[in-house]
Amino acid sequence: MSLRIIKLTAENIKRLQAIEITPPEHLVQITGANAQGKSSTLDAIAMVLTGSKAVPDRPIREGAEKGSIVVDIGDYTVTRTFTDPHDATKTTLKVTPKPGVARNATPQAILNDITGKLAFDPLAFAAMKPEEQFTTLAGLVDLGIDLKKWKLDRKATFDERTSANREIKRLEVQLTDKTPPPEGLPESEINLLAITQELEVANSQIRENDTKRRFEFTARKEYERLQDVVTNLEDQLLKAKANLSQQKADWDAFAADIATLEDPDTTAINQRIQVASQTNQAIREAANYRRLKADLEMVQMTADGFTADLDRMDSDRTAALQKATFPVPGLSLGDDLVTYNDLPFSQASDSEKLRVSMAVAMALNPTLRVILIRNASLLDRANLAIIEQLAIDNDFQVWAECVDESGEVGIVIEDGKVAWDNYNEPTPEN
Repeated sequence: MSLRIIKLTAENIKRLQAIEITPPEHLVQITGANAQGKSSTLDAIAMVLTGSKAVPDRPIREGAEKGSIVVDIGDYTVTRTFTDPHDATKTTLKVTPKPGVARNATPQAILNDITGKLAFDPLAFAAMKPEEQFTTLAGLVDLGIDLKKWKLDRKATFDERTSANREIKRLEVQLTDKTPPPEGLPESEINLLAITQELEVANSQIRENDTKRRFEFTARKEYERLQDVVTNLEDQLLKAKANLSQQKADWDAFAADIATLEDPDTTAINQRIQVASQTNQAIREAANYRRLKADLEMVQMTADGFTADLDRMDSDRTAALQKATFPVPGLSLGDDLVTYNDLPFSQASDSEKLRVSMAVAMALNPTLRVILIRNASLLDRANLAIIEQLAIDNDFQVWAECVDESGEVGIVIEDGKVAWDNYNEPTPEN
């Protein structure tokens, strides 16, 4: 089943007072000067067929109390009525099937079933920026994934991987200045306190021995002095001898003790302390090296995980695009842009852009074969001829809004009314 507009009637809609149009099969040019009701004519079609999303806040013409749109699309007559100038939601929709056409759904359900993407304007699509074309086409095609969310998730993962890679470089720079620990180096530091305490014990023994040596030296000197006193002081000989004898006993005692003294050798202990200090420094450097290396391995694993996530996300997107059915062969979605035959759509020629955009519009409206084009005045004759030929070849009806004040082109709208219909009436003589 393919449908098109056979007749359009609108009254008190936006700038329209009252129009009745019986359009030709394929190219329908709505012409006239600016602000006369050309856009309102196309708006009326969108309002009656697509529903509330196409209805403005004030659909009724200024000064009127109600407005209506009736469109005959072949199998159905669709009527939308607005009853409150200040409330666009106060509207009624009626879909009347022609004799022999079954009606087995609500009016809106019937329209949902037969209308495609009537709001898609091929000319507007061709003129969009690449990112806008991308967003529009992504919204029209069922990809199975939310590309907007996919893009945000991928950027977040990419940023996390970038951060991880920065950490990898930082750790690698730190490891560059480090020397790997030698084989057999202990992991725990040597207890320097115990060795130091051992040294203190040895030094204490040395100090004690030195004290004894000083006592021995003092006793010996005193003995020698007393010998001189004995020699010089005969009168004090007995006393001096007694003192000498006692001092001799003291000296002998000290001498006997000294004979048994043995100083510990601290050279080996000092060497052990030096070696232990060097070993501990090596152990600390080794621990730092192993920690940095472990950190590097951990961050590398994290970065590898992010890379795997990015690869998976890219694969999901590629798979979704491969599974998706695009309106036109060769049309697809690249990185934030639409591609055509594997090239950015923006690189296509103007005529190619127009043909592809028309093909998209046709594919999106398979049942109600109607396309609305605004700002068709931007098209030159050659491109307008392309649109007309595409409409004929594919059995579509294209409504094109054009600024033309000659009165000799299409259906002329003046002051919200049909001033002339060049499709159904001869051009009046001047």
